[in-house]
Amino acid sequence: TSSNSNGASAFELEEIEIDDPDPRASTPGTRKSEDRPSTFRAPTPAKLKRSRSASNNSKYIIKTTPEDKKQLDLKVARFFYGHNISFRAAQGKHFKNLCCELRPGYSPPSREAIGGVLLDQVYNEVREELKNNLINEEPVIITQDGWSSVHNDPIIAHCLFSVNGSYFHS
Repeated sequence: TSSNSNGASAFELEEIEIDDPDPRASTPGTRKSEDRPSTFRAPTPAKLKRSRSASNNSKYIIKTTPEDKKQLDLKVARFFYGHNISFRAAQGKHFKNLCCELRPGYSPPSREAIGGVLLDQVYNEVREELKNNLINEEPVIITQDGWSSVHNDPIIAHCLFSVNGSYFHS
């Protein structure tokens, strides 16, 4: 049986006796079908109580407030950045379906938001976190490396090493 969130059964099993219509189904040495009726459990819909007020249903609905959306968008963006996922993946129907299944009513950020406003916000948060972590650190070692891209664009990467960890900036 399956049950809903109240613990009430969504289906009740009803026993129905069925005589075996095929006498050849009984093999020698076993009882014939007329000696033993088969039992079949057929699911039948349970009678569910219906609520007359919509307020009782509100405890089963997850609402996404604007503040929740901001936090979820930031987590989605951090996931994209942390795993080096192309921002175009945010436009894909499979990604949107996944987000909808995980949290109905939530629409994930667009690729423009992930590459724009959210990127700026995460960058500022990481920068502040870095400042707070390094404010009383001694010693700190700074290294720098540079190279050219395939298009001959200069790339410079900086790395800070401290007792508590490494921080990269490019």
